[in-house]
Amino acid sequence: MRCKPALRSMRSRVNELLADWEDHPTLVEVITVIDRISAFPVTSPVMRYVTGLEVLVHKAQVWNKYFVPNRQACIVKLNNRELLSGSLNK
Repeated sequence: MRCKPALRSMRSRVNELLADWEDHPTLVEVITVIDRISAFPVTSPVMRYVTGLEVLVHKAQVWNKYFVPNRQACIVKLNNRELLSGSLNK
């Protein structure tokens, strides 16, 4: 699935943030969702990916909204559909 590079990039960013906020529950949840999506078989229905990516975007937005002391600590800067449309439509 074409969302794998975006997931790797996001995972890398979250790992950077975990260096500063070790074991932060929201960041750990983001990693868990990324791992689950990455484990989906290629034969999974597209809607399974869409649902997983929507959950991932929501978790990232929770971090960005409530836990970011400055904008440098954002996981990603995107709207609700940017990750989905950019990853699945290429």
